[in-house]
Amino acid sequence: MSDRCASISARRAYIFASDALAKGKKGYVNDWPWQRGANNVTRQEKKHPGDNYAWIENTESAGLRFVDHADKICDGIRHQGWYTDDDGISGEVLRGAVWQLPARRGVARYIAGYKDPNNKGAAFVDLDIISFAPAASLSRLGDLANESAKHDAARRADSIAERNAKRERDYNAEFHAGSEWSDMAEQITRIRQETLALLRELRPLRHAATIEVPTICKHLRRDIESGLAEIHKLRRRRAEIFDEWSHTDGFAEFLPRNESAR
Repeated sequence: MSDRCASISARRAYIFASDALAKGKKGYVNDWPWQRGANNVTRQEKKHPGDNYAWIENTESAGLRFVDHADKICDGIRHQGWYTDDDGISGEVLRGAVWQLPARRGVARYIAGYKDPNNKGAAFVDLDIISFAPAASLSRLGDLANESAKHDAARRADSIAERNAKRERDYNAEFHAGSEWSDMAEQITRIRQETLALLRELRPLRHAATIEVPTICKHLRRDIESGLAEIHKLRRRRAEIFDEWSHTDGFAEFLPRNESAR
């Protein structure tokens, strides 16, 4: 077995198990030594204290064995994933999944996350190992403890998928707002150019006897007023969108560097 799949020491596992049993709960072991040097594991930047997430390009080569999807493991999960879009049509589905590392002394070790819907074998995972190691005197509870840890990993995986799907939905909404804001700027430019062209056409007629060209002047003035009103409406709507979304990551994609004005 590769040394990159090294586990925590037996003594550390025993200490952890004793503490876990005393507290009556499962544990999250932040000890996965090989991953620091694995070339197909990309840690995600921590956004919150305690975050320990990563993208794995190939879970099998990283020493992970796919167990099953979270909803297949835990009956309490009554769905098959979370949509990344609000309409459930154009986006993807993030479905929680559980992987297993090689066991140590009968102690199963699980990793929670979800498969990358676009890349076979890739996954987004929480690097913290989920396990529940019974003390030697309670070894008969090993199977039950391992099954409990697997269910805990399934619930954890579903939670990760749910949270990241929501983040994706939020980002899509932010990006859509930024796209609309940017499109409105182009509309304003186009309408302004058209309105200026109409003004240039109207200017020579200002001193002419309007009785000679009443219909032309009437239509030109109407189109100019309509253009100005549309520009005003678009600018007001852009200001509203900017106030609501300008602080978000998705909207920022449409802001020029150091942009501060509307």
